[in-house]
Amino acid sequence: MKVSKLIAITGVIFSLSLFAFADTTNKVVAAKNYTEQQIQAFDKKSEREFRKLGKKLDDLKAQSQKQTGDAKAALDKKIAEAQQKIDDLKPKLAELKTATTNAWSDVKSGFEKSLDDLRNALK
Repeated sequence: MKVSKLIAITGVIFSLSLFAFADTTNKVVAAKNYTEQQIQAFDKKSEREFRKLGKKLDDLKAQSQKQTGDAKAALDKKIAEAQQKIDDLKPKLAELKTATTNAWSDVKSGFEKSLDDLRNALK
């Protein structure tokens, strides 16, 4: 009778450990899904912002066509700086989309800094 109790207790402990393992696995999967959703949302937002700033640069180029003299020279300098920042930002946008979950945070930080630099250049 002692052996049967031991077997029963072992079965209960085993069942509880399986439940705990399944619960932990579900939490890990949920966290990974949440992180992936956050990454996708940030990617979409970043791409929209990149296109918006590209349009702003196009608008500056159109303004430059209408300017002459020092005003045109100053605007052309601003356009050249902003164009360089956009060219530097393009690979970072691509890297952001392909970064692994572990490296994504670092890539995101670098992208955000470059995006801020571009925003400042277009002011």
